[in-house]
Amino acid sequence: MLTYLLEITANQIDKTMTTTVAVSTNQAWSLSHQLKMQTLLNVFDNANKMGKLAQKASREELEVMTAVYKELHLGFSNHFNYISKNAFPTEKMFFYLATMYYLPESLTADLMRKVGEHLGEYRNNQIIVKANQLLGKLVEKYTIPKKYHQLFLFHITYRFLITKQLSLEVLFLATNSISDINANVRQISRDVQMTYKNELSVGALEVFGFQIAELLYSYMSHLVAEPVKIAIYSSYSANYLMVLKNILHGIYKKKSVLIVEKIEDAEIVIADSAVNVNDHQVLFYFEDVHRIETWKKLAIYIQTVLIKRRTQLNI
Repeated sequence: MLTYLLEITANQIDKTMTTTVAVSTNQAWSLSHQLKMQTLLNVFDNANKMGKLAQKASREELEVMTAVYKELHLGFSNHFNYISKNAFPTEKMFFYLATMYYLPESLTADLMRKVGEHLGEYRNNQIIVKANQLLGKLVEKYTIPKKYHQLFLFHITYRFLITKQLSLEVLFLATNSISDINANVRQISRDVQMTYKNELSVGALEVFGFQIAELLYSYMSHLVAEPVKIAIYSSYSANYLMVLKNILHGIYKKKSVLIVEKIEDAEIVIADSAVNVNDHQVLFYFEDVHRIETWKKLAIYIQTVLIKRRTQLNI
């Protein structure tokens, strides 16, 4: 019943968007969210009415989900109050796992940290013990800041349940979708698989290891990557200088892009005229602040530099 979910949802969204003349980003986001949620409700409703109830989950799995229910409220009981009370815990777990997977925008950083706090309160739950075991290795090996521990505990635990309970076919995941181009991601994936080698099947373990590695690496690379240093030079208008600074400050955090005053201190020099640069520097000719194409080219170039820097980190 779940396998056709993404295709149906994608078709609904595409049809709706093509018949709408103008829609803001926020409206489109809300519409997409509503359509996916309604599709999930329909899928589970049809499955339950056909008697396709899920098998009973373990106490530890349901215990993990209790920590999620404290922070994420989806009104499960209101939608499925006709199901027998004995079936509620397991059905609710599957519904929440599917919703969290297909509606990741529901998982704010604050919500995930709070769930991570609740998970940290359990001492005899082997799912959480195993997640803490992996987290301990990663913290020691990669010096992860303490403020990220609860967030990572949530991700490891929740991804484990997702992979274990929802089949790879439902999640549209396959081992051939895994990329080994990044040695750092590959190493973290090995660490994950070594810890969970007896917990999942070979195929599921490979997918789980890659997803956790990709997720954690994206956090860590953002933490340890040095910002790209940019100098701005204008020979025609002082306004160019201020406009460029203000917009770049608005788009990028200082952790990503740092604007420096001296050209010799920069890696990228943005200029509206010819400027002498050193061999280790790049000159980006910025033609006109009023041309959208110039801004697009600049954004693409800076983003390419940021991505390349973070994927080549020696974590």
